[in-house]
Amino acid sequence: MTAALLELAREFRDKGAPELALSLPDALWLAQLFPSAQADERKRGPDDIDATKEIHPKKRREEEFPSPEKETNFTGQALPATPPPFRIEPFEVDIPHLRPERLPIGMLVPKDHPHAIRRGRGAELAIPAPPSLHRPQDFGRRLKPLRNFRRNPRKHLLDVERTVERICDERIWELVTSHPYDRCLHLTWIMDAGHGMTIWQQMGRELYLAFRDSGVFRDAQAYEWQVDEGWQQSFVPLDASGRPNKSRDPSGRWPLSGRDSLLILFSDCSAGRWYQPDILRQLYELGEQAQLLVVNPLPERMWGRTALGQAEEVDLRAPVPGAPARLLQACRLGDRPHVGSPATSLKLAAVATDPDHLLGWSR
Repeated sequence: MTAALLELAREFRDKGAPELALSLPDALWLAQLFPSAQADERKRGPDDIDATKEIHPKKRREEEFPSPEKETNFTGQALPATPPPFRIEPFEVDIPHLRPERLPIGMLVPKDHPHAIRRGRGAELAIPAPPSLHRPQDFGRRLKPLRNFRRNPRKHLLDVERTVERICDERIWELVTSHPYDRCLHLTWIMDAGHGMTIWQQMGRELYLAFRDSGVFRDAQAYEWQVDEGWQQSFVPLDASGRPNKSRDPSGRWPLSGRDSLLILFSDCSAGRWYQPDILRQLYELGEQAQLLVVNPLPERMWGRTALGQAEEVDLRAPVPGAPARLLQACRLGDRPHVGSPATSLKLAAVATDPDHLLGWSR
């Protein structure tokens, strides 16, 4: 084995290897840096080597890799040994289970475009869909201040110890139950389906799953907010993975689980629906019974170009975590006195897709 390695190392040295390989891993590593014998045969042509004729391995090696001492010029003098340039051939590794999922995205094209879908205005384009959030569990941890428990009068929990004590001490065969503590808040996740939100769909699904699995909310429901050209809105339920189902609510009413609800709108606030008075009035009515929050995927420096740029920037403070929007107190930034805003103003909290922003809002 040692003699074979030394012979192989000698051949690598003659071919111009930068260092001498004295171990099997080094030899195997150097072996992939040089072209194979089949590549040399293709360069020389099919007439140089007869593949059907059996040749001794040593003689074949001498024919394929002639030593520099045997190479001569037209005068018969030996040529100096000139090693070939050292280079590394690039290679690609294709692992099927590491390929990113392909996400179809509708792109706006003219109606007469050859790639238009069914004479519409959209053309599907498949792009890689890697995870959009580096650490989605950080968003769930920032929601811990909202975790509040309250006794549920509709549920009864058997108290085994008190039941046994009552049977043994009082001789009364009766079950002792109590109302267990349960989480208070219900999560209603609304994902905007506007044209500008097409590239943020993957991030919206990941955020919804992080909020749902945080353990803060009693239950979670997700919907897709669709608005047609006549400003008629509809809400399409999303499945467990955050993808839309076929069913929809044609009434156009905002879905809410109850009075202790948190309504989160995942939107960039740049669509035309955010400038309609009717939709803003509906959001104001929702703030009477639920807490509203807008999660904007755009950077905060670009919020001035959206509908949020037309609103007055204030500091909202809640008496208790998870309070409805009507109980929020608006204060000017840097000042203690309250803002004298009209009673019909919409108090809408907005945060960026940053765990630190979410922590400041939840507190």
